[in-house]
Amino acid sequence: MYFRFIHFLKITVRVCAILGAMMIATASQATVYFVDQNKTTDPGVSGSGLGDWSQAFMTFEEALLSASAGDTIRIAEGTYTPNDLFRTFDQTQTYLIDKTLIILGGYEGEGGLSLLNRDPKVFLTILSGDFQNPPDSAFTFDRDYLTDPSRVDNAFTVVTVLEVTDGTRIEGFIIERGNRGTYSGSNASGYRGGGMLIDDSQMDVVNCTFRFNAVGIPGLDSPGENGVTSDGGGASVRGGKKVANITRYTRFINCTFHDNFAARGGGLSLVDGSPTDVTTQVKVVNSLFYDNQALEMSEADILVTDGCGPTIVICNSIFRSELALSIFE
Repeated sequence: MYFRFIHFLKITVRVCAILGAMMIATASQATVYFVDQNKTTDPGVSGSGLGDWSQAFMTFEEALLSASAGDTIRIAEGTYTPNDLFRTFDQTQTYLIDKTLIILGGYEGEGGLSLLNRDPKVFLTILSGDFQNPPDSAFTFDRDYLTDPSRVDNAFTVVTVLEVTDGTRIEGFIIERGNRGTYSGSNASGYRGGGMLIDDSQMDVVNCTFRFNAVGIPGLDSPGENGVTSDGGGASVRGGKKVANITRYTRFINCTFHDNFAARGGGLSLVDGSPTDVTTQVKVVNSLFYDNQALEMSEADILVTDGCGPTIVICNSIFRSELALSIFE
């Protein structure tokens, strides 16, 4: 196991060996919604999403549209894409999370041993950017993946989190096949976050795997060429939230990042946002990074960039790349 830390200006990096206790806020009067694309009661027909798996929604989008802040969404095994509800192939479609929610994957669903039977390692719940038009070919790291005919239709970003606060949790998912190979608009996200984009938020991402996500600009041979760059193939975090005038951490706990690509920060990136007094603060706990790639291999796993003060705390985590983590202004 190797670590390489490059430390410039105001950026702070700390590595610790002790895992603190997780404090997760829950709402006492939360509504629980169920999602199961393979429900056997009235197959092919979405229910109310309430009560039990027999009444489950068939799409994650329906639950996101129905839920209010503080609610919980439970999702059964299966592969879900951001266009499941509307069945269009618009690459800007994403799972938008813009309110405080607890979102849990890995349930057995209808027909299971119990309402709460759950094991994310057995009942794989996949959030995928592959719209199957056509299905993705095997993921490889020749740079043709950005323009590969099987991937150019994929969602730019699979999950987008905007302005949520302490208590938001996403747990028990595989997040894969986001492919931001084309600039999607004029907002600050630019080319960031193929699997997940977290902006101006504080949340926990727990027991999730980020794989086969890519962010890049076809035709560029080096980061920053022509004044444009891309970062955070697996996930990208920008900005944060203050509670009692203290900026709170976004935490990645028991997560795995593998086979993701970006020009910089193939696995994960941190960049500062606005307002400037709210810095990007991230904790990576008990997590694993391997086989991620970037045009600069010293930035393959994690990139911390900008000189405004992003902070990353890494606890009990493994990097299998010899040059794993770089920090630049």
